[in-house]
Amino acid sequence: MNITIKRPAFAHTDKKESDTKIIETLDIRTQVALESEDQKSIITIQSDPANAFDDIEIALEFCTSISVGTDCLHPGHKAQEFALFKLNSARNVIEFDAASKIVARCYMLKVPSEMTDKDAEADMANRVRDRVLDNGSSPLAGVVAVFRDMLQIERQRAEDMAMVNQQNPHANFFTGSNEEINEIIKLGGLVLINSGLGAGKTKENLLPAFEEACTRKVSPLFVSPRRSQIAPMKGDPRHYTNAGPEGFSAPGVVGVSNSVIGLPAFEWHRENTKMVIVDEFEQMLTHNASNAIGRGKLTERAAITAGTIEAIKKAAQDGTAVLADALLSDYTVTKLSKALGMTVTVATKTHCNFAHNINLHPTKAALIATAQAMLEIGKNILVISDESHNPRKDDLEGTFNTLNKSATGESITLDGDFFGNAEKSYFVSNLDLNLKSYQLVVASTVLSSGVSIESDHFDAVFVIAAGTVLPTEVIQSTRRVRKLKETHLVFTTHKRKRTNSVGLVFALMASKDLSDNDDYNQENLDKLWATSGVQDVVERVAYENGMRTNYNNRTLMMAEALGFTIKRMSANEADEIRAKAAMKEGNEEAENARIDRILTAEDISREQADERRKSDQMSRGQEYQIENYELREFYKTNTLDVDLIKADKSGRQRKQIAGLRMGVESAVRNLSAFDANKRKVIRKLMAVLDADLPAIMRGGSAIITKEHAKSFAEWTVIKRNKVTVGGKSTTASQAYNQAFDGRRISVRQATRSVISVLREELGMSVKEHKKDSWIVSVSNTRRAYFDMHMNGVSRLMEKFTKEDEAARDKASGYYDPTTGHDIMKWFEQTRASRSSATDSSWAPGMAFSDLMEALNKKADRDEIFMIGEIECRVLTCEETKPSVMKYRKSRCCA
Repeated sequence: MNITIKRPAFAHTDKKESDTKIIETLDIRTQVALESEDQKSIITIQSDPANAFDDIEIALEFCTSISVGTDCLHPGHKAQEFALFKLNSARNVIEFDAASKIVARCYMLKVPSEMTDKDAEADMANRVRDRVLDNGSSPLAGVVAVFRDMLQIERQRAEDMAMVNQQNPHANFFTGSNEEINEIIKLGGLVLINSGLGAGKTKENLLPAFEEACTRKVSPLFVSPRRSQIAPMKGDPRHYTNAGPEGFSAPGVVGVSNSVIGLPAFEWHRENTKMVIVDEFEQMLTHNASNAIGRGKLTERAAITAGTIEAIKKAAQDGTAVLADALLSDYTVTKLSKALGMTVTVATKTHCNFAHNINLHPTKAALIATAQAMLEIGKNILVISDESHNPRKDDLEGTFNTLNKSATGESITLDGDFFGNAEKSYFVSNLDLNLKSYQLVVASTVLSSGVSIESDHFDAVFVIAAGTVLPTEVIQSTRRVRKLKETHLVFTTHKRKRTNSVGLVFALMASKDLSDNDDYNQENLDKLWATSGVQDVVERVAYENGMRTNYNNRTLMMAEALGFTIKRMSANEADEIRAKAAMKEGNEEAENARIDRILTAEDISREQADERRKSDQMSRGQEYQIENYELREFYKTNTLDVDLIKADKSGRQRKQIAGLRMGVESAVRNLSAFDANKRKVIRKLMAVLDADLPAIMRGGSAIITKEHAKSFAEWTVIKRNKVTVGGKSTTASQAYNQAFDGRRISVRQATRSVISVLREELGMSVKEHKKDSWIVSVSNTRRAYFDMHMNGVSRLMEKFTKEDEAARDKASGYYDPTTGHDIMKWFEQTRASRSSATDSSWAPGMAFSDLMEALNKKADRDEIFMIGEIECRVLTCEETKPSVMKYRKSRCCA
């Protein structure tokens, strides 16, 4: 039924005209709340200018429509529409100030990626109802002023991330030619070279300084963040890969930070060096703070970060430290100066011009269509993309397949594996010359920095920014071909909120670093925080999270600050449709090739997988071997097939099943603090939703309501609610944020947030039941793969009798904590983890059918046994029925 609620001139009356019931009442909120109980009702609040500001809040709270005169908003409208509605309904300066900030921010989030600031102000002029407020001011002038202030602050923040502020008190600035900069280097101390993109920093400043230091025999260290950046020097005896068991006797070292700083082979050079040279310094700091170091542990990252800073400090005091980056940030200069306790010299080449045009395309299909058209007429193009390129997802290969069909000449893909291949060292060392043989070159981020293409072979450069690298690296990608004055750019990023709170970042990283949740207490956290390098890593990650916020606009603002001009390109609909069809075909080919590589990869053992992970650099083949192993290990199977790999959805299903397991199992396992926290949040979510997850995993379902979601959201936002892991308590909000990778939740958007978590984090099916209620279940396919992970026995669509299911549930150990001695042994062995039972007769890899038969025989004897200090017995099949198990669970909890 359609219901319209409005204020009457007198008392409350009900009217019905056609299919719409009209309710007149003085208490709009109460009436809306009452009518909302009928889940089939479609409610519209008919407001008036005097009350619209209040009524819009009611409409947002109860997800109803609202109308004032000819203006009408529905729940599906975007936030900007509601913000403008509130602004135009403001009755005084206080209400206007609150609404104007929201409107200004909505527009700011579109500049400059979707519109220019002038376009935004023109749109405001058309949509803001101009009038005179109670203080005599104009609403339009007011909101434009707020917008300009916000935009100025955002642009200054972006500029400081790409340039050093000339007012920075921690730096002395020098401008001159490359020859004059070289003279500054000879004076010693700390020198930061901040010459622009394409200014010849590596060729004219860094390499000559390194060669001169080798001649003086001061054991110089030339450090880069990526192997691809020093790949042209792979044949040089000073390249770090030439180190042997006896050590390294070359006069200097060229290598990446985690090897040069971390490996014992270069200890002598580290202790005796009088010069440290770092190319792409910002990128190296990012690399040192990333998962690429060791196994990604916070302590490992901290060790490399602290070692790098210590090496720079020692060289700056005893000799010379030269750090170069075209996009040096104000934050880094300040941080470095404080860490070293000295003022730094920032040297810039004279007349360094960033002038460059960026042709911004609205969609990837539009950019692909432009590239296809150029290839078809014989033009040579270079594509640089930070899209996924790994055994779990290979969007880069999909892009290559798409464009390769339009190429009339030779094509090639350049990635880390190509640059790391010793057989390709000649090609890489003469990259500029060798690329002339190819019409189409598709490259990963190996070409985003540290590579200069001086030839005029390429007619155009296309950059695809997927958001996996920092905005600075996207900007660097646009200037790899030095002679071109424009670059085609498209963003394929997904909006994702990241926290730049140092405390929250540390809590999340520490929870993953501590292997046992019992270690997650304040004492150990204080020790970890005091570890050398930890604070630097955490602060760097928090800073970069801030840099990634509002990614598209932040990138373009940084580019504009550097002198780039943004030109927005239009799209041809017919060309886009053709490009989308080609992209779909190319992605399907890439996915089929990815699956085939996994299936044909050599089966390796756990020990071999561990060895592969420890290596400095893995080949593509080794990466696929590890993915093959991890799939077999997770799903407890000796053989893989196409259906399983497709169902895994690039590891997404594994993450979801791991979350489901945390929610249903009660068997004790050693959990990291991160997993222990996630388990508690998931179980709390299910309890508040009144959803029996074990029953759902047996094929049942649950009905959740808007009120359920609201209750959970309220639990997370109330500060007094805590989640305790080990000896450390955090607020429910922080626990939720940690559990679901930076997700935020609000009471206003509770339903959307909860449904998103159920679908994306746990892989559950959530379908609309009635208005404001949903049915939650798990598909048969997902349950089958869940059983494979838990038991290693069930294949897809395998049919079980009730007795089989009861025995399987009993054996899995996650429906009842009183699991038997022999069952527990089998349970632990299927997970390849150490069992507390050492004298079990069950052999590893025992067939499930044999286990069930043995379990039934043991159950008939009603055997009594002990687990620790708990007296237990094997349950019979009858006792594992849901009704009996529910009673047992209640008794256990009591």
